[in-house]
Amino acid sequence: MKNNLLVFFAFLLITTNVKVFAADANKSNGWCGSSVPSMEWEDQIQRIIQTQQAQNNANGREQQVAYTIPVIVHICYYQNTTAQNISAARVQSQITTLNSDFAGTGVNSSTLPAPFAAVKANSNITFCLAKLGLNNNILAEPGIERINGTTRGWPNPASTTGWSRDFIDGTIKKTTIWDPNYYLNIWVVPYIAGINSGILGYATFPGLTGLQGMPSGA
Repeated sequence: MKNNLLVFFAFLLITTNVKVFAADANKSNGWCGSSVPSMEWEDQIQRIIQTQQAQNNANGREQQVAYTIPVIVHICYYQNTTAQNISAARVQSQITTLNSDFAGTGVNSSTLPAPFAAVKANSNITFCLAKLGLNNNILAEPGIERINGTTRGWPNPASTTGWSRDFIDGTIKKTTIWDPNYYLNIWVVPYIAGINSGILGYATFPGLTGLQGMPSGA
């Protein structure tokens, strides 16, 4: 249970067990589409955090533990263009940015508002592109699975201004997810359907944590 909670907290810090991003959404007009957990969930997670902090404190000294989380990025494209089938360098640049943020050295980290600057720290959590696939095979492109939506029979996202959340969750995720016990799954799609097609990305909280106030299911 302890290990499960540690993994859950790692995922929680980026508010996700699985993430979906649009490849080239307009950042100035984009917005996040993640659901907000209930206050019941918030109250319970705060109690768990306090309990774990107390357990990690031995003789007045905080025990530092480092975690490395393997990431698999599912690049789902419909047209084999650089805008949709993005490069490995672009994926790596985002992992680098993510690690800088979790280390407390990201962009604007030196100009945080006072309430946040007071608690800024290195989380000791590092994300890396997975080197091994599901069958322990060495991946040609670390941490990347390229998925051609045309050969999968998926509808053209451009004709409907993006794939819908229902289609992404019910079809794309379910048929391409890698074992979340070993990988942090991230999907990149050409477009996400929504208000003005301006969704940059959204996250899904882990459904099997057993925490109250959370959606159930895998």
